[in-house]
Amino acid sequence: MARWLPSLIVAIGLLSVPAAAEDTPSDGWGDLSQALDDLAAVADRLQQWVDDLPRYGIPRITEDGDILVPRREPPLEPPVRPLSPDDVIEI
Repeated sequence: MARWLPSLIVAIGLLSVPAAAEDTPSDGWGDLSQALDDLAAVADRLQQWVDDLPRYGIPRITEDGDILVPRREPPLEPPVRPLSPDDVIEI
């Protein structure tokens, strides 16, 4: 789904450009350029949204009958804070 969705949005945007250009008389290139810039911004936001979705592997059933759906991304590591002088313990 993630692969064809940006193409679908681009196609819908390109189909709406001629209709918008007919509404206002101009040379056509300024409106088209603005429409393409807006469409590129929408596509970038959509791609960012798709990238933020968690990715999962193929579900499988374990021997106990449990359904396991593995994440395809590695788990996040806990943040490491630098040591401060208060953290040093003298032995």
